[in-house]
Amino acid sequence: MVSMPNVVLLILTWNGKEDTLECLESLSRLSYPSFHVLVVDNASTDGTVEAVRERFPRVELIVNERNLGYAGGNNVGIRAALDMDADYIFILNNDVVFEDADCLLRLVEAAEVHPTGGLFGPKTYRYGEGNRLDFIGGTYSMYTGMAPSIGVGEYDQGQYEEMRVYPFMNGHALLVKRVVFETIGLFDEEYFGYYEETDFCHRARLAGFDSVYVPQARIWHKVSRAPIGELREYLMYRNQILFVRKHATRFERIAFALHYTLLQMPRFIAGNVFRGRWRRLQHYIRALGWNLGMYDDGDLLAGVGLGDGE
Repeated sequence: MVSMPNVVLLILTWNGKEDTLECLESLSRLSYPSFHVLVVDNASTDGTVEAVRERFPRVELIVNERNLGYAGGNNVGIRAALDMDADYIFILNNDVVFEDADCLLRLVEAAEVHPTGGLFGPKTYRYGEGNRLDFIGGTYSMYTGMAPSIGVGEYDQGQYEEMRVYPFMNGHALLVKRVVFETIGLFDEEYFGYYEETDFCHRARLAGFDSVYVPQARIWHKVSRAPIGELREYLMYRNQILFVRKHATRFERIAFALHYTLLQMPRFIAGNVFRGRWRRLQHYIRALGWNLGMYDDGDLLAGVGLGDGE
């Protein structure tokens, strides 16, 4: 019998005990014969660690002393998984559920034969909403800084049945070949959370590794279960600019600056002033200030984590 590649399933948690337990329970449905489970906890305070140890004593568990964010927390697990001789690391949010027994098998099968693929993502459905889709793939533009997801909220009517390459795949369920980490490194922790998988897929793409959507693999996602609404807004505004700063060419930066200052910014400010959304405006101004070196968000990020349903 041909041995299968060794896969480490990496699940990052932060105060999501019930979701984490359901995710781990659903792993028993997987048909893939050769995987290990690694849970990295981002300093939860809701009993997640104790519950995992009690219910799943064979699961490898790493407990961070403080919140490291989505990027930092996952990097702890990635390093450990590489030390476990993983051929692939399957990065998972703790709010995903496996109802398709062959999800991991189909991803690995695709990864083993795809000539340029380095990162692979399944067809993602919204948990509890029938055949409503949550994510297929994603794209991005250096001219706008936007990174829209494809398929969000659509109903699956067979419109996404072809395996294909997208500019990025989402970090809630991302199978990555070992060689990708060895070539480009880990997640960029400056993002803390949001846009870090877009950044990672972009760097992989520049190194010759494509991000591949595999429709034969299916997973279910509970979608934004973490209580981080205001932080999420701030990080999305902040990291949109950061992503362009890190990766755009000089011409793209000029085009982005013009688009941002002449279109995005006036529209955003006017719309939120009209609706009286003062907190949103505050986060927006802070995000601009951070990118201009005028605001330190260390205190803001110190008390939160992004390991539960980013």
